[in-house]
Amino acid sequence: MLEFLVAGGDRRSCLLADELKKQGYAVQTLGVNPGDDAPTDAPKADVLLLPCPFSVKDGRIRNQAGLELSMEDVLCRGKDGAVIFYHGRLENPRADFRWVPYDSDPDFLRENARISAEGAVSALMLATEDSLRNMRCLVTGYGVFGRELARMLMHFGGKVTVAARRQEALDLARLDGASVVALHSLGDVSHGFDAVLNTVPAQIISADVLERLPAHCLLMELASQPGGFDQQKARELHLAVLNLPGIPGKYAPRAAAKVLMKTVISACKELEK
Repeated sequence: MLEFLVAGGDRRSCLLADELKKQGYAVQTLGVNPGDDAPTDAPKADVLLLPCPFSVKDGRIRNQAGLELSMEDVLCRGKDGAVIFYHGRLENPRADFRWVPYDSDPDFLRENARISAEGAVSALMLATEDSLRNMRCLVTGYGVFGRELARMLMHFGGKVTVAARRQEALDLARLDGASVVALHSLGDVSHGFDAVLNTVPAQIISADVLERLPAHCLLMELASQPGGFDQQKARELHLAVLNLPGIPGKYAPRAAAKVLMKTVISACKELEK
């Protein structure tokens, strides 16, 4: 039976450890619960689960337990050749471990996108105190998450416009029932939106576009750094900004943990073949 170590992260990590235990696996945690410091005599793990999303700031891994957790703190708890799951950017990963991105699994991408879309829609309604029906929404980016988000908004009656770089993405959005606009033409239509929901981790929304948005427009940042627009500029224009990193861990951590567990168990079975 595999031995797991869940290290760092948000509420998802805590629930992921619980879900694995329910399946009968031996599970250790590190930087997941307050005072959660693995004893030096703890057995080393076969599988190390890094936070989702994974990030390092000042050499420390993000966690909610108040433990000063570094990458080496985690790696020293793994057996030689242990499998390490992560979601994010890695710098100089050690060759003596097997590194597996959570998002290499298409099912994970789809399920995580659905949870993220639900959370984003919930946050939009709470922030605007309004119905989605006939709300004029701009969704920037039409990857897996952008598509789930746009389709969910349209399901609830939102008037959705999609802006994307690739023509194939715009064609797909049009087939899904959305209006579309090329990124270079975004300034021509930006005056007509009640909400802008960005899913692209690159600043594709220019200052000129921000200046043309109506005063009541809500800007939602749903992508990782550096995000899709200059938040400081938006605030200088007195536009409302809602920054929402890590949506699954905030809005549906239990569902997100189950998706992570399913991804990990499936990948481990494939690696053992």
